[in-house]
Amino acid sequence: MAQKPFELARTRVSLFEALLRARDGRGGKYKILEDHERKPLSYDDIVRAAFALGGKFDMLIKRRETAGILLPTGVGCVVTFLRCKRSAAHRPC
Repeated sequence: MAQKPFELARTRVSLFEALLRARDGRGGKYKILEDHERKPLSYDDIVRAAFALGGKFDMLIKRRETAGILLPTGVGCVVTFLRCKRSAAHRPC
């Protein structure tokens, strides 16, 4: 069986960009995460939450300001981490 050659250029993306590419590949409604109440969340749910959280971060954290974030457990941790990774492309979080 022929193997597809490894393409290094495809790995040169941010974690948030990789999430968006996976969403494009699987579809936004594809369930990828489950919270502590066993409620499944889709790619669209996680991306929506990350952008909503980003609006709050932008109001609270000034540009070039260092901020510490205590990460909750579960889904909140994943959403916060992904939002910080998205923000890192524009400014460190």
